[in-house]
Amino acid sequence: MNKILAFLIFSITSGLFGCKTKVPQAVFNCNLTGAEEMLSEKCQPKMDCSFVVHKKGAIQAEYYNEVMTSAMVKSGDQMVFSMDRKYQDNPMIADDEFSEKLFFSIPAGKTSFHLEGQDLKNAEMVFATLAYSRDGGYYPVLEGCMEGNLQEDGKWLVQGLITITTRTQRKIVKAIRATYRVQ
Repeated sequence: MNKILAFLIFSITSGLFGCKTKVPQAVFNCNLTGAEEMLSEKCQPKMDCSFVVHKKGAIQAEYYNEVMTSAMVKSGDQMVFSMDRKYQDNPMIADDEFSEKLFFSIPAGKTSFHLEGQDLKNAEMVFATLAYSRDGGYYPVLEGCMEGNLQEDGKWLVQGLITITTRTQRKIVKAIRATYRVQ
């Protein structure tokens, strides 16, 4: 009897104090297959990158003859997610500079989101590929899926798959799985 009682006390005590519960992982539904590349806050060699959430922001896009020419984050009442990836210049190679940007917004105060279809347009999602190429420029993202969850540490875990159609009608598919820090 003493052995059973000791076992029960040991089991209950180790159950209460011996194990820490794991933080539940975010469950995402966006399918990431078919992407050319996975964009992440883990920079590739010779690259600078940032994934930031602006708590009080808005996206300002500028147009010329119905073509988007720029986009940036300005102050506002939304949460704006901003990705900026820049490849470092090699002074021995002409015109090798290249950067990618992604902006989208959600209502302030949200702790999770799922964007597809019309929600992508409402989020004012913009992807920019900035290089000396025929497809360089800023593009509205109208096709894909993006979702995110605020984590206990205050950072956002975001993933999704987006498709951009360039001026030359080329389709660019990018997957994102990144941790965004709040600024």
